[in-house]
Order: sequence, then C-alpha cells, then structure tokens
Amino acid sequence: MIKINSLFKTYKSKNKTSYHALNDVSLTLPDNGLIFLLGKSGSGKSTFLNIIGGLDSCASGSIIVDNKDLLSMKKADLTAVKQNEA
Repeated sequence: MIKINSLFKTYKSKNKTSYHALNDVSLTLPDNGLIFLLGKSGSGKSTFLNIIGGLDSCASGSIIVDNKDLLSMKKADLTAVKQNEA
C-alpha cells in the first residue's frame, strides 16, 4: 500500500508568478488493482507520477511505502527502494 499525504508542488514562471501543480494531494493506493489518473492537460498528472516515482521533488508532503517515507530518504536509499532492494 502507498499512502500519499499532503503533496504540494509549485512552479514559478519567469515573471515570478507561482503556479500550483499539486495542492494538498492525499490518497491511499491499494497493493493490487488498477488506478486511473484523469484530468485536463496541465492539471498535474505527470508531476504527480514523477513525484511518487521518485523522479521529481515536491515542496512538502509524504509518500509512505512499506512504512518508509520516500521523500525524506537519501538518494542512495531511494535508488535501492526503486530497485526493490531495501
């Protein structure tokens, strides 16, 4: 099971305007089954997937997998989790 709690991701444009890609996203994903992620272009779907996949960072929040918070891990530890070695 993957627990995602209060993810926030903000991008700033060249003129310093802030855009919220993710704003307090929380959900629990089951161990099996299918999940569909739907939304308009620019709604944050790819950003969300990149963050839970460990490819991108976010301003705050947590992603708990096997009682480990992926967002607080060092890069080497995260790599081991992604390779399913930890």
